[in-house]
Amino acid sequence: MRLRLFLGLLLALSLVVLGCSSSPATSTSGGDSGRGATYTVGGTVTGLAGLLVLQDNGGDNLALSKSGAFTFNTSVSAGDHYTVTVQTQPTNPSQICTVTNSSGTASAAVTNVSVACVTSHFKVGGTVTGLQGKGLVLQNNAGDDLTVAADGSFTFATPVDSGKAYRVTVKTQPSDPTQACQVSGATGTVGSGDVTGVVVNCAADAFTVGGQVTGLGTGPVVLQDNGGDTLSVSAAGTFVFPKTVASGAPYAVTVLTQPPGGAETCAVTNGSGTMGAANITNVAVTCTVNTYTVGGTVTGLQGQLVLQDNGGDSLAVSSNGSFVFATPVASGAIYNVTVSAQPTSPTQICSVSNGIGTVSGAAVTTVTVVCSTSAYTVGGSISGLADQVVLQDNGGDNLTISGDGTFSFATPVASGAQYSVTILAQPGQPAQTCSVANGTGTVGTASVTTVTVTCTTNTYTIGGNLSGLAAGDTVVIQDNGGDALSLGADGAFIFAAPVASGSAYSVTVLTQPGQPGQTCVVTAGTGTVTSAPITSVTVTCTTNPFTIAGTVTGLTSGESVVLVDNGTDALAVTANGSFVFPTAILSGNPYNVAVQTNPATPVAEACVVTNASGTVQLANVTSVVVTCQSTYQTAVTFNNTTTGPTGTLQTWTVPAVVTSVTIEAFGAQGGSGTGYGCNCSLAGGEGADIKGTFAVTPGEVLNILVGQAGGSSGGPHGNENGGGGGTYVVNAAGNIPLVIAGGGGGGPSTNYGLSCTRTATDASGQSGTSSLSSNCSATAAGATAGAGGNTAGSYEGGAGGGFLTNGANGGTHCSLAYGGLSYMNGGTGGAGNTCYSTNDFGGYGGGGGGMLGGPGGGGGYSGGSTSGQWSGSSTYGGGGSSYNAGTNQSNTPGIQSGMGRVIIRY
Repeated sequence: MRLRLFLGLLLALSLVVLGCSSSPATSTSGGDSGRGATYTVGGTVTGLAGLLVLQDNGGDNLALSKSGAFTFNTSVSAGDHYTVTVQTQPTNPSQICTVTNSSGTASAAVTNVSVACVTSHFKVGGTVTGLQGKGLVLQNNAGDDLTVAADGSFTFATPVDSGKAYRVTVKTQPSDPTQACQVSGATGTVGSGDVTGVVVNCAADAFTVGGQVTGLGTGPVVLQDNGGDTLSVSAAGTFVFPKTVASGAPYAVTVLTQPPGGAETCAVTNGSGTMGAANITNVAVTCTVNTYTVGGTVTGLQGQLVLQDNGGDSLAVSSNGSFVFATPVASGAIYNVTVSAQPTSPTQICSVSNGIGTVSGAAVTTVTVVCSTSAYTVGGSISGLADQVVLQDNGGDNLTISGDGTFSFATPVASGAQYSVTILAQPGQPAQTCSVANGTGTVGTASVTTVTVTCTTNTYTIGGNLSGLAAGDTVVIQDNGGDALSLGADGAFIFAAPVASGSAYSVTVLTQPGQPGQTCVVTAGTGTVTSAPITSVTVTCTTNPFTIAGTVTGLTSGESVVLVDNGTDALAVTANGSFVFPTAILSGNPYNVAVQTNPATPVAEACVVTNASGTVQLANVTSVVVTCQSTYQTAVTFNNTTTGPTGTLQTWTVPAVVTSVTIEAFGAQGGSGTGYGCNCSLAGGEGADIKGTFAVTPGEVLNILVGQAGGSSGGPHGNENGGGGGTYVVNAAGNIPLVIAGGGGGGPSTNYGLSCTRTATDASGQSGTSSLSSNCSATAAGATAGAGGNTAGSYEGGAGGGFLTNGANGGTHCSLAYGGLSYMNGGTGGAGNTCYSTNDFGGYGGGGGGMLGGPGGGGGYSGGSTSGQWSGSSTYGGGGSSYNAGTNQSNTPGIQSGMGRVIIRY
């Protein structure tokens, strides 16, 4: 075959050379018309299965890998030769490619070059040795059978294409004798030449011993058959001992040497028996990797530790000392001891040393685990803190905290130990109460962060005492402008809403009491709450005083009306307009304004009060109205112009429709005297002003007797003077007195040669007295109950008559000294002592004349008396008493001088 290829290549080369030498450089026919043109050279390849390299003109190479058209890259000039050859035949598979139409002269594009490729095929064969029997049949590729009769070479009849596989097997073993032929080099791929390396070994009456090794990983393992035939196997798979064993002989396969390093142990099964008529192939050598325990020692352990090897084999360890994992680890494999679960009661941290390595044919005992108890901080969070709080853990480790947030004690606590967080010192400014939640427990496997301290500011009640609140009344106080508290009685009080420590409180009066009006005042009402209830607030209520006031209208200029409130607080009002009583009235108390004295002069008026009474309530009373108007429309005046001892009786008849009158009667003044030898003049006492209101009947007759002034001195000694006459108004129908205004007593006289000086004019129509100097005695007084004056001395003048009885006559020294007559008996005044004078007489209804220091007694309701004698004292006549039977009385003594008078108003 190789020779044929060589010859072919040589022939092709010769043709190229010949072609080149025989082809002219220029065309000899056809002229030069085609010169300058170039043409491509190509054609078609068929049957190509590998890589073919063609060449044109010995230089233009073209590689082709598949069948089809092809064209060389270099064109050929017109008229030039082309020669296409195979530069390199295909080799995979091996082929022979033959070129036809391979050369010529280019006159146009060349497309007819044809390359036909045919795959080469080669014979398969080898050598047979040891063949003794007959009937050995070999087979190639399960189809090409070949019977071999003797040792030597053999070739299968059917070649195999290059690139195709071959597989030689023993189809039929030899017999007679029985042999076992085994093929080596039996399989492969046909290349570019015949296969001659197949070897068939035949053993007459002897068979091989073999089998299967499984599990071998570290190898080799050395096997031995029958104690001598050794075989080293380095990998799992089939094995055959090199020496055969004769049919019928025993075989015994054992492990001579286990795999190195103790990593594996190989065991033989089906390893012994008697050789039969076939190879032994069922010996099983099973290799298993040796396993070894992994362990070590634990120190410092207090709880329970869980170790783990290679992420799966867990081992709980509860005490110090050695440990061994339950699951051994294959030799050559990695062991990795880790802590799967740290001790938790108490929590510890256990560290592993020498925990990672490779098992190497022995138990691992060098793993070291060292445990130490963990300590963790104790802490948590605090909220609501407004000051400082001091916490304590386990009775110590004090921690001062000044604000909200997280906290942690400085000293950690060992896992498994107790912690107990308590409050050592509560906040003080403001006062707070802090409480601990989750404050006790056992430290576990991490820092304690769940302690909760909640601080709330303490609140304290605000209160105090109320005093002075009127019964039945209510005051409303409030704290901080909102917490209202209604109080209805004196005593302690407390607001409903407490106030936080450090906060301000401010107690004020929201609503003052209403009935009666009071003003309540708060003391010690503001401040800041500290750490105790406030009890010092004081609310003091006092009833408010209000003035009583009003207006007066209708008052005549120059007059005054006297008002009185509640019967005691008198106020004289002298002009129209507003008035205010000086004494204020407490709210809730009554007021009652009345007219105490109506205006009298110059015009009598009656004042009427409206809105006069009520209860003071929360404000000054300004609604009292006093309206004054003249009481009378008509006034009738009766005067006395009579001289001498006889008075004039007058009458007045009540007009129609008049049912009420006011009668004002004035008594007459007593006569004045002159002191004997002292050159002094002493006036008599002034008469009384008696006024009252009376109910009358139209047509009723009133008798009126106006008093006459007493006579003045007319005797030789100048001291004989009569008393002033009284003025009477009498109901004529029954002689019933209505008004009697007493007259004044006669002026005093002195003993001869003595000096008597009048120091004050105070003779009264009521009492007839007169205040004199020390050397002028005052002893005589008017009689009472309407009786006439009395007398006793021999030198006395006659006493004046009273309203009801006559007066006494004068003393025996002067027999003409008559006593005055009563109103009922004619009303003539008694005569004076005629020893020295006949002119001294008393006024009508007045006292009689005096002598030698005995003035006449005054007239009036009771006649005045006189006494005195020559040798001793100096006396004067007493004034007459008055009488008033009316209403709305006004009685004033010692006001009328001269004659008396009567005014009737209606």
